[in-house]
Amino acid sequence: ILFEGKAKDFIYENIAELYDEPRFKNVSFAVLKDCVPFVTKEPPRVSANAEESQSIPTSGVLASHSARAFNRRTAGDGASYLKVVDLTKHASSAAEDGLFSESEMLMEMRRVFLELLGEAYKFQLEIGELDEKEDSGVLYAMLRDSVELAINEVEHSQGAIHDWKWTEKFRLFPSSNSSSFSLREEPKAGQDPVSSLNSQISAAKSEHSSFVAAARNRFRARCIRLDVLSAIAFQQGHKMAEVKLRFYFNRIDDEDDDGTNHGTTRRIKPILDQVLEESQTQVSKAQEMLDKEVGRRDLEVILSHYCARILIRRLMKFTEQNAEDGLLGKIEARNYLIDMDQRVRNVMAKTLEQLLSPECDDQHLEQVLDSVLEEGNNNENGDKTHLHPQDLQIENC
Repeated sequence: ILFEGKAKDFIYENIAELYDEPRFKNVSFAVLKDCVPFVTKEPPRVSANAEESQSIPTSGVLASHSARAFNRRTAGDGASYLKVVDLTKHASSAAEDGLFSESEMLMEMRRVFLELLGEAYKFQLEIGELDEKEDSGVLYAMLRDSVELAINEVEHSQGAIHDWKWTEKFRLFPSSNSSSFSLREEPKAGQDPVSSLNSQISAAKSEHSSFVAAARNRFRARCIRLDVLSAIAFQQGHKMAEVKLRFYFNRIDDEDDDGTNHGTTRRIKPILDQVLEESQTQVSKAQEMLDKEVGRRDLEVILSHYCARILIRRLMKFTEQNAEDGLLGKIEARNYLIDMDQRVRNVMAKTLEQLLSPECDDQHLEQVLDSVLEEGNNNENGDKTHLHPQDLQIENC
């Protein structure tokens, strides 16, 4: 009874923290209550003023509880902070003897940012926003590897940060003009996309198999879900790293009590601003994918169940800690954990069930069809084959 009371308080506080984030402003409390144990009452939602202040990507505002928590941590054993300190020294040396060029300092600042981004993804693991075992580890591995590839690109090409493109390359179906194309088989060489899609539809009709259609829709739902989660984790990781890097810069500036390094920090600030702008460009690309490929209703369904999984993961750690502290018996703790583990698994099934429900987003579907038609009518081969909306047998959205 004591543990259940503590668990209810713990869950309430964590729901309140998630509600404090604009990305979760439309999360369904009914989904949380259905999926997560010990949910009793709903905390207040984020206020309109708070949402407005947190939604400005260029403001440097600590946009979430998780970002604030990450900002209080020592990332990478402090190595990233020391590199920023070294950068200020390099800026001073560059002004005096020209040993370090601006391009070299810019490359180093990009590398520091990407290292912080990798630490942000690790922190998301710790707080239950990511899980190395979920989806066979694909999601976390994709984000981790995109950082490594981006660092390698920055070091060798000395170009801007472009880690979103690596995230897209790891997706099963890279972004295209519509979600319809990203969830079908690739066309054969020399075959235009519309003809390929028409042939697939004809084949499906001839087979007259509802199983094929159901399997395709289920696979589509899984892909959409993974795309959304990767974009959300990507955006959040970038925001955490942006806040952390700006904090490092401000800390160095604040520690300069006698003003001896004021000119140095002023020289390095344009480099910092450029790196932050590059990061925000990548965040915008992830948002463009969400806006183009995911319907409003689908997004709310996925994020609501994503929040449920976050809460259950955190509750599992809370239960384990209570067992270690002797506040919960081992057998009782094991029973709770078995139930929570099963609930985590059930969340996936419930996500797909709602994504495949007949209540589809008609407006988004219409946009998808228009995009398909435009792609077909403008294909470079000049093929005049037209695909009409009534030819698309899209079942359960």
